[in-house]
Amino acid sequence: MFSILKKKIKNEKPKYGWYVGKIIAYLAVIGCAGLVLFIVGFFSSYPLKIIFWISGFTISIIFLWPALGLTAMNLWIPRRISQYEFMREFKAPQVLDCGCGTGRHAIQMAKQLPERGSLEGIDIYDEIAISGSSLERVKRNAALEGVANITNFQKGSIIDIPFDDQRFDIVSVLSVLHEIHDANDKKKAYGEIYRVLKDDGLLFMGEWNRSSLNLILFTGIFAFVFKPKSFWEMQLKDHGFEIIKTQDVSGFIDFFAKKIKNILSIKI
Repeated sequence: MFSILKKKIKNEKPKYGWYVGKIIAYLAVIGCAGLVLFIVGFFSSYPLKIIFWISGFTISIIFLWPALGLTAMNLWIPRRISQYEFMREFKAPQVLDCGCGTGRHAIQMAKQLPERGSLEGIDIYDEIAISGSSLERVKRNAALEGVANITNFQKGSIIDIPFDDQRFDIVSVLSVLHEIHDANDKKKAYGEIYRVLKDDGLLFMGEWNRSSLNLILFTGIFAFVFKPKSFWEMQLKDHGFEIIKTQDVSGFIDFFAKKIKNILSIKI
């Protein structure tokens, strides 16, 4: 019995869930309803035929397109392990990943940590954002990936980061800030990132570029939820960060930024 259980644990694979899995399901249901309506139009008489065709086609385009696109996005996450090589610029870096979710990126970062480096991860663990997201899941994934000894995950919000000032060499914030819609909360988030990052530390932030053709193909009309690259450039500048490099990974923009030392230059 013990050997069977041991084999089962050995064969267990990490589960990283789906980005906006529930939203994809809702979009798919509505989109399929539109498709059914369009098909019903073929068996209807005028003028209902035209009404069903137009309304069914419109609903399908608006909802089924992004459902299929987001499904494709989950199957092809546009991240590369080589993107985390910048951590090697630090000796024994202390890393914070905000919005770590199930650990998809945090664990990959942990695998590339230089010697004596460690990674902390915080998340509010909202299953709407990532299906299956939980503190237990991310810890289990870290154990299965062999990085449990150099990682620590806990519940926490980016607008109230539970760590001391200047604690981290690197703060990673990937596809998180666009979820914060309140202006005051967004200001708090940048302030907290600035606070816990060392003066010579690095902010590694990533967001989808609304102007990206890839994003439009993935999400259709819902691309408006995201912001253009210029928006994030201005946000970083206004909240005390100087961008030192950007890179475009199929429409997902990585921003590498340092703290502006003259705090008086930051907009209040």
